Amino acid sequence: MTISYSQLKKLPVKTNDGRKLGKVIDLIIDATTLGLVQIVIKHAVFSELIISQAQIIRISEKEIIVDDNAIQTVAQEFTSPIIDSNTN
Repeated sequence: MTISYSQLKKLPVKTNDGRKLGKVIDLIIDATTLGLVQIVIKHAVFSELIISQAQIIRISEKEIIVDDNAIQTVAQEFTSPIIDSNTN
């Protein structure tokens, strides 16, 4: 299956368990291999989510399905404490 960017950017992105994450707004492509590296999703809570190619389960003409843990990975990044190495 081939799919154009204009088709891809309109697709809803959902987790494997059915949670809606948003819609594709951008793609990150490896210029050397021409392969998909990440998709950028417009999301209501996080504004944008970046989903790695490894977290994508399937892409169809109707939707993109990603690993259930994709949203948890992003949430952990936002809630992890920032450690300042300059403090004593």
